[in-house]
Amino acid sequence: MGKREQSAGAGSEQAVSLAFQDVVVLGIAAKEGREFLTPGQYRHVSDLVKQLVGFGRREFDSHLVYRQVGEFWELKDKGGTLGKINVRVYFKFDDKKNEIVVLSAYKKEDDGAVPKHILIRIRNRWRNYESGTIKESGYFTYRKPEKRS
Repeated sequence: MGKREQSAGAGSEQAVSLAFQDVVVLGIAAKEGREFLTPGQYRHVSDLVKQLVGFGRREFDSHLVYRQVGEFWELKDKGGTLGKINVRVYFKFDDKKNEIVVLSAYKKEDDGAVPKHILIRIRNRWRNYESGTIKESGYFTYRKPEKRS
């Protein structure tokens, strides 16, 4: 199971399904990651994000470390390929559309809670995505696995 830092899991307060999710990555979130990661580190974090296709599944099994931050989620990683970089990827699980929406990437440098400006940023981006202000050219999608015949 994905390593959660709070007792609330992907399905504890939201609908849990057997279905996979699409993972939508806002272009601005991808750009943020590219600004502080090397190309190899960026690929590593992208691979972690792609694993979120199973986030809402009852049997979600992953080595990912994440925690709930209000209505949003924080994916965490550091060390290994990332060296001393402490990465946070903020996303929202939209059970109505059955998708994960990646809203921001952040290089965490201080101990403590999620900075207020990050919370404001992800709320605003979620609101823009949900309202349709961010058009398809402003994001890309990792599709859920297709069923095998």
